Amino acid sequence: MMRTSLLIFGLLLISLCYALPTKSLSRQKRGFRVNAASRVAHGYGKRQFNTWDDVTLKNPQSSDLMTVRELAELATTNPSLIEALIEKFIDTDGDGIVSSQELFGLDERQ
Repeated sequence: MMRTSLLIFGLLLISLCYALPTKSLSRQKRGFRVNAASRVAHGYGKRQFNTWDDVTLKNPQSSDLMTVRELAELATTNPSLIEALIEKFIDTDGDGIVSSQELFGLDERQ
């Protein structure tokens, strides 16, 4: 009798362990969303930056040429343009100082 009751108690305990929910089985499975629109980053690339490309995009008929007035207007709105032009065409030795020889295009041998 003792052996039978221990066997029944053991089987009951094992069946209860299998019947209890486990964390891995009760967890909801997650996967991809149904539609593709929900997987796309919304608003990506929407920030605007002031770049040189914006100037050409405003006037699609523009070519590689511009008038002196257009260049002057562009230079007044973009101080970095003036700095780049001075560094490229006036400060020829690249020392960061504009000498009178560089400014007036005088040859240093004279």
